Formats: sequence, C-alpha cells, structure tokens
Amino acid sequence: MAKRQPAKAKSPRKLPQPTAAEAAVLSHILNSIAFENYGDCCSIDEIAKSLARTPGRLTTTLKRLAEKGYLTIEGRVFPMAYPTAAALRKQDPRLSEAAAQKLLCKLRRA
Repeated sequence: MAKRQPAKAKSPRKLPQPTAAEAAVLSHILNSIAFENYGDCCSIDEIAKSLARTPGRLTTTLKRLAEKGYLTIEGRVFPMAYPTAAALRKQDPRLSEAAAQKLLCKLRRA
C-alpha cells in the first residue's frame, strides 16, 4: 500500500494585484499593525490623515480593496478598515489561518 501524504497547510488564497493607490493604503494599514499601532491602524479618518487624503476620496479606494478581498469595512458612524486573513497571510506566508484570525480579533478589540 502507498503511504498517505500528510495534509499540507492551506495556502493563502490568491488575491488580485492592487493598484499603486490601493497598495499605498494597504501598506499603511499593514505597517501600522506590524508596529502594533492598533488604535490608529484601521480608522478611516486616521488612514486619510496619514496619507494626506480626504476620507471621501479614500473610501473609494477602500471599497475597491474590499471587493478584491484585502479588507473588510465595518461600522457606519465611525468606519474601520481591517485587513482580511488572506491579506495578512499574503503579507506573511508563514502566518497560519488561526494566527491571522487571532490577530484580527486583537485588532477589533483595540
């Protein structure tokens, strides 16, 4: 009988290439998370201020990133943009799905 191969870790889903503007926004969010600046990383107003854009103009870019699977946008009064587990795992392929979900829970509590 042939030996059964152990199951491989599920690889992150393939995300489409972001545009330059989308990459700048995503980079800002991921860098803020990497430096554990959780309080300011995901607020749309803070992202807009950091990138010298208006929240209205930034919202269009954030919606495109959400459609591509990089972000989720939560909240109506004070919207927050969180990366998806797939985006975190694309940034760091060594990150497991469970570790990505744990980080996202930590972000939402901050």
